[in-house]
Amino acid sequence: MLEKHEPDPKFVERLEWQLLSENRRRNRYGDSTWKRRERGYPKMIFAILMSVFVGIGATRTVDHINDAARKELLTAKAEVVQSIAENRYQATLAQQRYIQKRVDEGLVEAHEAEDLAVHTDKLALEVRRTRLDLEEIRESGNTPRNDLSAPLVGGRDFVAERLGLDLESLKITIRHITALIERIEIRKDYISNADLEIEQLQL
Repeated sequence: MLEKHEPDPKFVERLEWQLLSENRRRNRYGDSTWKRRERGYPKMIFAILMSVFVGIGATRTVDHINDAARKELLTAKAEVVQSIAENRYQATLAQQRYIQKRVDEGLVEAHEAEDLAVHTDKLALEVRRTRLDLEEIRESGNTPRNDLSAPLVGGRDFVAERLGLDLESLKITIRHITALIERIEIRKDYISNADLEIEQLQL
C-alpha cells in the first residue's frame, strides 16, 4: 500500500513521458508555442507603431492640403484686389492725360490737372501696396501682417516696405497741401489787387 505522500507510480511514469515528449518536440520543432508567440510580440508592436506613424502622416498630409488650399484662396483674392487697383490706376492715368491736354489747349485750369495728378500718384502707391501683399502671400501662404513685430518673410521686411509707401503717400499729401496754400495765396493777392484797383477807380 502506498504511503499518504508517496506519488503514484503511474503518475510518475506519465510525467516522465510528458517531459520526454516535450524535450523531443523542442529538439525537433524548436521552442514551444509560447516561445513562438513571444517572438511574435515585437512584430505586433512594430505593426502598431507603424499604424500610429501612418496616422500621424495622414494628419500632416491633411494639414498640408489645408495649408495649400488656404494659400491658394488668399492668393486668388490678392490677385483680384491687385487687378482692381491696377485698372483704377490705368483709368485715372488716362483721365489725367486727357485733362492735361485740355489744360495745354487752355480749356481747363491747371489746378484741375494738378489735383488729378495727386490722385493718380496715390493710386500708383496703392498698386504697389497690393503687389507687396500678393508677394507676401505667395511667399508665406498667410495673410499679410502689418504689425511691427511681424517676422521677415523670405528675407524681406514687408512691414517696412509698406511703411515706406505710407511715407511716400504722406509726402504727396504734403506737396498737395503746399500747392493749395500757394494757390490760395495767389488768389488772395489777386483779390487784394483787384480791390485796390476798384478803390482807385472809385477815387
